[in-house]
Amino acid sequence: MSSNVQTSGMGNGKQNFRIRPSNAPSDGVFAHQGQPVLTFELPNSNVLLDPSKLRLVGKYRIKAGSIDLAPIAAGAKIRLDQYLGINSCFENVAWSSKMSRSVIEKVNNYPKLINSIRPALSSTQNFQSNLQVDSIATQNIDFADNAYGYVAFNSTGNAAVGVDFSTSIFTGLTMASGNRLPLMKLGGLMLSIDLAPNEAVFTTDSSLLTPQYELYDLSLTGEYLIPSVEERGAIAGMESGEVEMNTFTSLFSILQSSQHNSVFNLGLRELVSVYFSFVPANYINNYLHNQYQCMRISSDVTSAGGATSEQVTKVNFLRNGSQMPFLFDLDVLDKSNEAQLQRYYLMSLKKLSEISRTSIDANINDIRTAIGSTGFKQSSTNQMDVLNKENYVLGVPYDMLGNYSGADFSNQPLTITVDSALSDSSPNAMYLYALAKTIVSYSPSGIAVRS
Repeated sequence: MSSNVQTSGMGNGKQNFRIRPSNAPSDGVFAHQGQPVLTFELPNSNVLLDPSKLRLVGKYRIKAGSIDLAPIAAGAKIRLDQYLGINSCFENVAWSSKMSRSVIEKVNNYPKLINSIRPALSSTQNFQSNLQVDSIATQNIDFADNAYGYVAFNSTGNAAVGVDFSTSIFTGLTMASGNRLPLMKLGGLMLSIDLAPNEAVFTTDSSLLTPQYELYDLSLTGEYLIPSVEERGAIAGMESGEVEMNTFTSLFSILQSSQHNSVFNLGLRELVSVYFSFVPANYINNYLHNQYQCMRISSDVTSAGGATSEQVTKVNFLRNGSQMPFLFDLDVLDKSNEAQLQRYYLMSLKKLSEISRTSIDANINDIRTAIGSTGFKQSSTNQMDVLNKENYVLGVPYDMLGNYSGADFSNQPLTITVDSALSDSSPNAMYLYALAKTIVSYSPSGIAVRS
């Protein structure tokens, strides 16, 4: 094992570990304006990794700006996305083979992926208990506007003690429980995390507030499974083989009209599901807006009164021009099928029978409630009056049997058409995530990834 790996708790065939970043600067502090990439290396060792047990652990603090090291002013509103907490700081996350550097999974716009999934599969109580403690995520507005207990630099510029966090890794590779990855056959694993810009991480109540964050005392913790002597010999003797896992592919598009087509060349052999969400394009990297929320398509996004929600009237999913997985339009012209769209979205995440908790509020997500005769404003000038609880995501399952055997899009494009009541050409960013089965093959010649 590499020298930066610490182990403890041997027994029952399990071994706990803590790995420090392999690229830590001398002061151990990571920040977007300093050291903007985290790298962790899991060893090329004859053990099995349980990826569902991995957690990123560390401390978090903020300061008023790169020059002004004074504490954040009393009464100032500085907020992380309430569903994300510390995960607002991680822009892109990638897994690769440590030996070959072959990329196994890369999730761009990582916070949007989490906001496309977590609120649907977590209760309000989760956000007020374990997720608040682990990830600094909360739906309590009083706690949120108290800067989440953020500890800033003091008046002399000395860093105070930060806030602890211990968050799970939200990727396809880590989400499927029961997977056991043979690190030796994968050539070890490398986890790379790009840190997000400060203006993407925070939402503030004033353009004069430009907070910055720092992460330190970081480590990756988890659990190895130790094979028996016989099992180790058997694993070592397998010169060639395959490891099956789930991975996400992330894509981005801009919607600017009431009738929009997006064509995605996924190159995926077993597509399990897709889901996507929107946010006004001018919210991106803007301290006054939360770019990570999952909003409806919006008009008038540059107006002082805030963006206006518009109804999605029809959605189509096509493979090479033919409707799939449904052989009909997802039509909501009469506003009566909004719930059905939400149902398909939940089906794209998990079997409905397995969803036991959710934070999705049917009233908030229902366009009939949101839009009156004068239209519905998403926010005031800067969104700090209330917590955004809308979680409007569209999606469909391609794993209709529920056994993770998806549809073949290796040589055929996925086309998504979205009709809406968009009243102008306001650009809306569309973030799409595709979950697929991936095969990692190993042999004496190296590692090959087949999606």
